[in-house]
Amino acid sequence: MDNRIRLNKFLASRLGLSRREADAAIEAGQVTINSKTAVLGEHIDKNDRVCYNKKIVPFDTEFLYLAFNKPVGYVCSRRAQGDAKTIYELLPEKYQDLKTVGRLDKNSSGLILLTNDGDFAFKMTHPKFRKNKVYEVELDKPLEPLHQQMIMDYGVEIGDGPSRFKIIRVTSTGDAAWGTPGGAPATTGEDAAAGPVERQYLYAVVQGGTFNDLRAESARYCAGKDVDGFGIGGVFTADGMDEMLKTVNSILPEDKPRHLLGMGQEPIDLFIGAEFGMDTFDCVGPTRMARNGSLYTLDGRMNIKNAKFKTDFSKVMEDCDCECCKNYNRAYLHHLFKTDEITAKILASIHNEHFVVKTVDKIRASLL
Repeated sequence: MDNRIRLNKFLASRLGLSRREADAAIEAGQVTINSKTAVLGEHIDKNDRVCYNKKIVPFDTEFLYLAFNKPVGYVCSRRAQGDAKTIYELLPEKYQDLKTVGRLDKNSSGLILLTNDGDFAFKMTHPKFRKNKVYEVELDKPLEPLHQQMIMDYGVEIGDGPSRFKIIRVTSTGDAAWGTPGGAPATTGEDAAAGPVERQYLYAVVQGGTFNDLRAESARYCAGKDVDGFGIGGVFTADGMDEMLKTVNSILPEDKPRHLLGMGQEPIDLFIGAEFGMDTFDCVGPTRMARNGSLYTLDGRMNIKNAKFKTDFSKVMEDCDCECCKNYNRAYLHHLFKTDEITAKILASIHNEHFVVKTVDKIRASLL
């Protein structure tokens, strides 16, 4: 049986280095095996004498694991950064050789692990092992519904790369305290390849087209299933939607959410859906229209490509507080569309989605 171990793996596990750092140390001539300079790819066993920077690295090492509650104002590196102190100033002498597993920045507090077990650190931090992380943050203002969705769909940009995560309210009151749920991965930088949320919700989808008798049959079947909610999909027309929704929602349980699939191309659809018992909606219409220069307003749809907007320096919609309306005017948006700038489609999509979200917010408020 071969008990030999790869040198970089041995150094990583005994010194708390990453495999890459171990390889760099070997290439720099900092490692010797039996008094000879080591080279990449070598293997060793317990009879070999390995030294790192002229110090013997024991084959059998006692691993230490320390859980440390890092306070705000301290950094996790060994060197102080500016006026920030390092956590090693708070640790007893016997723990000075331990390395942090991951890191928390200066303005964060929370539990951090330290160890001299490189394999443990590797398994805790490498993206392929998909460790879920939980963060809590306090914002200086409420998080708008549109921004909540953008964060979950596209993430946020931070120093070491994009972050993707699910978010939930930390408290039931207010929209300023947010965190990541315990079962959901919050990934940053190289960790952004983490997998999907473990808890998924299963909806039964009612079909039946424009035939109310088939809709009723499908609704009864779906209502008998142990699912988290219900979707209403398939082909239907705006003219017959009210009767169809009356039929279906009179059968579906009232204590589970009902989602109307592919409806909301026109804002009036949202009112019809809510009136007849729908809780949520989805539709590609708002962004599809936005990409073609059609913007939602309280006075109906606006085709921003029309020549009359070339010198119109007013907002798309006066009472709208979306990022498009707050920062740009109709003339500028008209110019972007005419020059085929991708920014035009982005800004128009932001406006239309914001309009839909705010409309649904007002519908909900009127029902409470």
